[in-house]
Amino acid sequence: MFYKESEIKRREILFSKILPSQVEDAVKELNGLENVKAEKIKEKCSLTVEYNLKEHSLYDLEVFLQQKGFILDESFFNKIIRSMVYYAEEIELNNLKG
Repeated sequence: MFYKESEIKRREILFSKILPSQVEDAVKELNGLENVKAEKIKEKCSLTVEYNLKEHSLYDLEVFLQQKGFILDESFFNKIIRSMVYYAEEIELNNLKG
């Protein structure tokens, strides 16, 4: 399937440092989704995820992970960044729809 470059998003998802081993399991879960590519970031408790905004959003992917029992980084700074990305993606998706 052909995607416009502007529709492809690459984001970082940070996890709680309490369970660093969960990152590898999260990569497997995300890679099991259609048109999602995830990779662990070495030396960090996080992963990168690539997806098409018309099919997925960061919000949906993070909710998916939380429903599977994964614990995300809940620091104040990370919550602010995630909220800004959620909002930006929502606006961008509305603009793509026309």
